[in-house]
Parts: sequence; structure tokens; C-alpha cells
Amino acid sequence: MIPITDWQVRRADGNQLIPAKVPGTVLASYIDAGIVPNPLYDDNWNKLITRDDFFNFDFEYRAIFVLPERNPNERVTLNFDAINWKADVYVNGKKQQHGNREHSIEGAFIRRVFDITDSARFGETNVLEVLIIRNDTPGLVTFQGLAEGPGPNGGLLGADNPTLHASVGWDWMPTIPGRNIGIYGEVYLTSGTGAEIIDPWIETKLGITEKSAVIASVNLLNGFEAWSGGEGGALTVDLGSEQTVGGVTLLWGTESGGAAADLESRFPALFRLESSADGKTWRNFSAFNGGEVEVRFFGLRNAEPNGGISEYEGHSISDSIQGGTAIVPMDLTSFNMGNVDMPIFAPQKARYIRFTALKCRELNGKAVDAKIQDMKIYAESPEQVEQSTAREYNLDDSETKLTLRCEVRNPYDSELTPTVKLDIEELGVSVRRPLTLAPNETVSVEIPLTVKKPKLWWPNTYGEQYLYVAKISGDGIFEDKTFKFGVREFTYPTDGNILTIYCNGTRIVCKGGNWGMDDALKGDTAEILDAKVHLHAHANMTMIRNWIGMTNHSAFYDACDKYGVLIWDDFWLANPVDGPNPNDYAMFLENAEDKIKKNRAHAALACYCGRNEGDPPEPLFSALPELCQRLDPTRVYFQNSASAPVGSGGGYSLALPGGNRGIKQYFDDVTSPVLRSERGIPNVPNLESLKKFLTPEHLWPINEVWALHDWTYHMNGPANSYMAALKTYLGGEFDIPEDNVQGQKPDASDPVFKRYKADVYKMIEQVGKIYTIEQFSKAAQMINYDNHRGLFDSLSVRRSNGLLMWMSQSSWPSFMWQTYDYFLDCNGGYYGAKAGCAPVKAIFDPRTEEIVVSNATPNRYEKITVEVTLYNLNGKLVDKKLYDIETLEPDTYGLVIAKADFSKSDTDVCFLRLNETTYWHNRKNYQDYRAIGALPEPTLSLASGDKYLSVFNTGDTPAVCLRLRITDDDGNDILPVYWSDNYFTLMPGESTTVIAQFSNSSNKALHFKVNSYSEPLLSST
Repeated sequence: MIPITDWQVRRADGNQLIPAKVPGTVLASYIDAGIVPNPLYDDNWNKLITRDDFFNFDFEYRAIFVLPERNPNERVTLNFDAINWKADVYVNGKKQQHGNREHSIEGAFIRRVFDITDSARFGETNVLEVLIIRNDTPGLVTFQGLAEGPGPNGGLLGADNPTLHASVGWDWMPTIPGRNIGIYGEVYLTSGTGAEIIDPWIETKLGITEKSAVIASVNLLNGFEAWSGGEGGALTVDLGSEQTVGGVTLLWGTESGGAAADLESRFPALFRLESSADGKTWRNFSAFNGGEVEVRFFGLRNAEPNGGISEYEGHSISDSIQGGTAIVPMDLTSFNMGNVDMPIFAPQKARYIRFTALKCRELNGKAVDAKIQDMKIYAESPEQVEQSTAREYNLDDSETKLTLRCEVRNPYDSELTPTVKLDIEELGVSVRRPLTLAPNETVSVEIPLTVKKPKLWWPNTYGEQYLYVAKISGDGIFEDKTFKFGVREFTYPTDGNILTIYCNGTRIVCKGGNWGMDDALKGDTAEILDAKVHLHAHANMTMIRNWIGMTNHSAFYDACDKYGVLIWDDFWLANPVDGPNPNDYAMFLENAEDKIKKNRAHAALACYCGRNEGDPPEPLFSALPELCQRLDPTRVYFQNSASAPVGSGGGYSLALPGGNRGIKQYFDDVTSPVLRSERGIPNVPNLESLKKFLTPEHLWPINEVWALHDWTYHMNGPANSYMAALKTYLGGEFDIPEDNVQGQKPDASDPVFKRYKADVYKMIEQVGKIYTIEQFSKAAQMINYDNHRGLFDSLSVRRSNGLLMWMSQSSWPSFMWQTYDYFLDCNGGYYGAKAGCAPVKAIFDPRTEEIVVSNATPNRYEKITVEVTLYNLNGKLVDKKLYDIETLEPDTYGLVIAKADFSKSDTDVCFLRLNETTYWHNRKNYQDYRAIGALPEPTLSLASGDKYLSVFNTGDTPAVCLRLRITDDDGNDILPVYWSDNYFTLMPGESTTVIAQFSNSSNKALHFKVNSYSEPLLSST
């Protein structure tokens, strides 16, 4: 492989040639040349977007290369990994054709290989010219404002799909001038003689058999048409006859509107569910008539009538309501529990079920109609129905079937007789397959073999990510192919229309996030992509969703294989409101076919999805599943990211603190086992990162440059609830205005908007006087940590197939939706997510104050001890208990071992320690943490080595939210650093040693630094 370098580029209307960045975009070349500012920093975007028309134009690339003298029968190919959007390629003035398409390359995600043997000049200089053709429908520029919000998502650019659709701008990235057109993939030459090996991959088949399955739950309701209604609206369903009814599941209506992301699932604020035998006399669905019920271990017991629950809160994806509940008085004195009222499931008879929307949610001051997309009525309880999606598999890995699949092409006008050779050295595999190829013939080749006891590849936290190396070579072969593969097998049962992903017979809880784009300017190198995926794995994440397929660099897929992070891979369709259907379905499907062939060899690729928050249009609705099944039958395909067999549901802002909201809301939102594709929380970067993309003038107070970087107070991702959370940590009197503005693009003349904008400016002026940027940043990390931990802690309480946060990485410097930031610095949210995603852990459920244990691994653990310690605000140990678990089985969740007892704390704010994880809690006023900020500065001492830092709390006050950094002599942060722990808390007299994994390319001395929530910086060389 010979890369082509020394490129130049200019506008196609004849401007002066400038040095071109390849791989890179046109805009990146002009930034590197110093002609335009980098739009990612401070308010440069405002200066650059005026040049949008300049970059929405065709551009010419030019490069010179020299070829040696040609050997007999030698062929030379010119390879393009990716361009955007279309291109005409000329070698020495001769246009390179592809089939009957108008242009040489069409679509942003397709590889193209041209045989340039007849066009090339051997032994002399060659001229390569590439005309990059701009998008037909570049769409409009979106502008962001504190009160205006982020503006509409997406736009007309979607008609050009497959293209880099996110480049038109979303609520997490601005409009990119030129929409990232250019040659953003590698361009290189290959040469040789013989037949071509095309896209080899190895399918692995293990000995997986079903051990057990509980799939007995049957929906009693035959057919359901979607229903919607406002407050007071009611729906009555008739089961046809009186039946025993045990549970109802309401799946709220998925919207395809990015205009108001929280509308995705139109759930009511409050609703009532009733049942009736005759349609005239109604009672609460959970009511019990009274009488005898069977109590496990205690036989038949009598219970008085129970009136049931008269209203329920709606939750984002679905609500599962349990039918009749008997309250049975039980004397459990012998169990040291005294007399208790025990709730016992007691299903009742009913023919009719009635739903009533008591109160609708409000969004931007407007009531949102409730919509029921589907209703399921079961004889069983919701818990029993959830268990009906559970299967167990036996794994026999003593013998594994491998099948090499590839195509072999004869590019000559004469017959070829090549030999294809497969070598997997570590497995002792060496197989030869002789072929006879007619002139210009392409054949599919399969080489099956069986291997004994191979090492398996597992998702992150479930086992080792072992990769074998396969080499395809042979006599008469144009070019050897070498690739890595993992021995593993996915299983995809879909019970109750809910998808569960198993790998090697083990259920995988898919914890991770969405990637909107790898980099806003498509500048990520293989090294950066490796670091980003490594950061996901280090945070115990198990899946990345490649949202609308914006990332196609091979290094991304390689890194996911390396670190065991599963890939949910979308095709290039935003939801219908955020972008129109493609204009050229043939081009779309050609790109889709190449995407599958390119990536199916990767062990981490787990599933394909047709469209974000909507179904693909015809003919794609029919063609995409057929394409996936034909080219890669080993993976599951589903049409829609927000509908069964998976789900979405938002929301996209911090849960308002206090009451029954806050961290409790994240737990309440886990309403079914469904793998949830989106749930977003703002995540403010550390102060050091803020200083990297904001000038001192724009650093503080909050201002419109913050809004440019996605900190807005209207519509998607509003920061309003974050302001409320700041109050719970820092106090201060300021008013948070209520957003009653209508629409995603407010009318500047609207008096409601004018008033709201004035109130927003008043709020940020008040906040700027009350807090410093240092106070804001430190409190933000506490908020980030607690909320991101809670988001993933919630998956431990009941059976869940997973949650993919919106988003886990940032494509540009942003305040919104990320774990690590654009500079790869990990803030509090990252380490909160790392704690929440821990595979084996004890967590605190703030709703019930219970301590719950989970085990999301295939391992069985014997004699586990959970140490529960309670400290008051001043760090005094006030209670300590040990809870022994004889056996912690694989795939355990919701194992309640105790209820936290805060009564021994003499302060309202206290610290609950579960083994090594610390929760802060206000036992009287939920989420009021102002007292933590009043703690005295802790006294710390440090000891460091090459790759570790020991921190000692030598004082008599807690050291809360300790943040560790590594800097060089110039004060520059070493990034990324993979800390074994960070943002942790030490009580008086405690110490810990933290391991740091990092790379230091400079020869400068390094310094470990630490600061706490209430303490200035401390440094150790």
C-alpha cells in the first residue's frame, strides 16, 4: 500500500491552490492553512459562518505521484476509503468510471477501487485530480441562543443521504460550513498480479443450546390501535369476556419529532387505570375485593378489601401496572421483623379496562396530549411478564465451527487458477483452496473448518477480548489480506417484542452511549479513536451506538474489537422531522451494501438499525433487512431505534432535584426490560477545559458564547434544571424563569419570548454575581457525578437490557451530553458513569432507601460481603454493618440486602459508604447539599510514583469529590488519563492509592495534582 500525499485544493471556480489535508475536509484544509479560524473555539463560529456560501461549492483536489516501471501483468489500483459527497476522479486526465453511475464516487460512506493500469504512466509522473461535488441540498444554518435554544435539528441535507448529515447542525453541534465535504478517508495505491480477495470475514459458530425459557405470558388483548387524548381523555378496551387480569403495560407514543425531543414519548403526568366486569361499575385496577389469598410459605391467609391506587405517574417509555394487591397482616416476630403488612399479588376478574389521562405534561408551557402506542394486558403480574423475557443458555466451547467467507475476482480477460490459503497460526490452521476463474469472473468462497477449545471474545466486563489473526494469501493472489477476528456468537431472542442480546450464551446489559459524530470536522486519527473507545471501556461501558452511522473509520471498529465495546450500527437516516427521506435510494443501498461488507468481520458489531426514531421509507424498509440478512445473517436488524423490539423515550435534561424527582426519576424511568437507545443529561466540563475553548472574556458569567457551545435554556437539552441543581449545592437566591415559549425556533417579536429572554438574562446576571466560575465548576462536577451514577445505578434494581446515554462523547467543545469532553478530559460525569456501570456492585436506591446488589457478569461469586458504613457531615463514623451473601449468581439484579438506616446520623447531610462507593444524602430534605459546601478545607498529603498517586486525609473533616490531574512543567494537562478512580471521597484518617494509566510523549517532568470540593489545589511532583 502506497499512500498518496502532498495534496492541494481549491474552489472549482479557479481560486489559488492551497495545501490540502488528506484525510480531511475542505474546511480543515483552510483552517490548517490559516485562511479561516477554527470554528470550534470561543465565538469563531460566528465569524466563520458568514463564509458558508464559499464552502458550499465544488472543490478540486490535486496530487502528483510517481510509478516505477511496470512488471508483466502487473495491475495498479487507486483506492478511496471515503469522500463526501460525490466525486469525479481523473488520472492523467482520464475519468475513472464506476458502473453506470454518473460520478466516480457517490455517497459519503462507500469505498471505491479503480483499476488505473490503463490510465497510469509507469516510470514517470502521474497527475491525480479529484473534483469533490458539493451537496445538492446543504440546508440552512442554525443559530443558537441562551433563550432561543439550539434551533431546529438537522434539515434538508438529509435528502442527500448517505452524507454527513450531522454537519448541518443539531442541538449538540453547530452547522459546519461546507457540510464537511472533502476527501476525509485515506487515498492509496496498491499493485500486484493475480486474483483479488474481496472483504474476507470469518463467521464463528459455538455450541450454544437453550437451557430454559419462561415465555408463557400471553397478551389478553387481541389488537390495539394507537390512542391519544388530552386531560380527561379516556380509553376503554373490551376483552370480550370476563378474564383474570394481572397486569397492564402501557407503551407511550413515540414521536418522530426532533423539534421537541422530550415529546418522543407522550406520557401523561398522571393517569388512572380502572377495571370493570360489566362496564358500569368501576374500581381501581390494583384494588382487591377481600378474602383468602395464597401466601408463599404461609398458606392461605385472609385479607381485608384494598381500594387500590387511584392515580399513577407516567414514565417515559412505558408504565407497567400490577393488578389486585391484597394486604395481609403477618406476624413475623420470629424473623425479627415484628408485625408487618405484606402486599400479595392477587389478580382479579375483569372484562373492561379503562385508562383516563388525569393530567398532561407541559412542555414549554403547553400541555402535551398523552398517546398510547400500545397496550398489553396480561394474566400475570408485571414482574412475571418481565421474567418471561428471560432465557438461559448452555455454552459448549470445546469445539467451534469457523467459516471463512469472501469473494475472489478475476480482473483479467483470461482464465486464472489461483489458490486461496487461509492461515490462523495460533490455532494451527492452514487450509488451501484451489480455484478456476473464468475471465472477469467473481465467485463467492467458503472455507469451513472446526477448531478445538478456542479462546473466546467477550464484551467488556464479561471476559477477555481475545482476537485471532487470519491471513488470506496464496499463489496467484493480487494482494494478501490480514485481519483480526473474535470467536464469539450472538443470540437475539425477542420475547414479548423485546430484544435481548446474548453473547456466548450470556445476557449482556448494554450500558453505554451514542456517538453523534466522531469529530465535528472529521479529524479524528486512529490514535484518538482508540483513546475514545478505551475511555468507554474504562468506564465499564459495553456498547456504543453509531448514531445514524456518522462514524465509519475502520479504527473505530478496530478499537471496539480491542476493548470489547459492542456496536449498535445505524444506517444514515435521522428521524423524519429532522431530515427528509433520501432522494437517491439506489445510491443509499449501494453505500449500505459496502458498509456491511466492510464491517461484518468485526467481533464487536452487534446489531444494525434502519432509522433513528422512525421507520425507513420504502423501498429501504424492505431492502435494508433483506440486505442485512443476505450479507450478514449473524446479526439482528431492526427498523426503528425508538420502537419495539428496542425503545427510546428521552428525556434530554437533568431531572429536576428534590421531591420524587432527581435521582429517583432515573430509577422510575426504568419501566421495562427494553434496551433504551437514548437518555440525556448535560455534563459541564472541568474548568481547565472551559479555558481551552472560551476566552477569559467569555469564561464568566454565562453568556451567548456558552449558548453557541450548547448551553441553552429552551427546547432540547435545556440547562434550566441544571440551574436548579446548582442551588441545591451552592444556595443563592435567583429566579429560574419558566419556559413558556412555543416552537423550536422562537419568533423574536413574540412578547412571551421577549419576556422570557429578559428573564434569562436577569438570571445569568444574578448567578454571575452570586457564584464564581470556580464555584460553578466544582459544584457542576458533584452534579455531574451524582446524576450520571444514578442514571446507570437504576439498571441494577430490576431487569433491564440496557441504556445508551445521549451522548457519551462530544464531537466539539460543548457543555452538553458527554462523559469525557472534546479534549479527552474526564469530568465528574464520566466517573459517575464508571461507578454506575460497574459490573458487580451494591447501590443505593433513593426511592426506597434500600441497598441493592447486582451482578452483570457470567461469574458466580461465593461469600460476598457488603460493608455499609454511615458517616455524619463531619466525617464521624456513626454506623457500620456487614451483610454476607453466600452466593451471588450470574445475571443477578434487584437483590435487596438491607434498608439504609440514617437515624444514627446527628446531621441531616450524611455520607453512605457501600464498600468503596460513597453516596451523599440529606435524610430530611432530599438533595439539599448546601451544607457540604460549608465544610472546612480538608488536610491532605500525597505520595506519588510513576503510575500511581496515594492520597491521605490527615485532617478531621471529609475530603469530598477529590479530583486528580497530571500536568507537565508548563501546567498542561496530560490527557487522556485512565484513573482507577477519581472524584472520590475520603473520610478523616482514610487514604487510598489510585493507579494512573497514561502516555507521556514529552520529556518534561510530571506533577500529580488533587483538589476537593472545598479545598484549593495540592500538587506533588
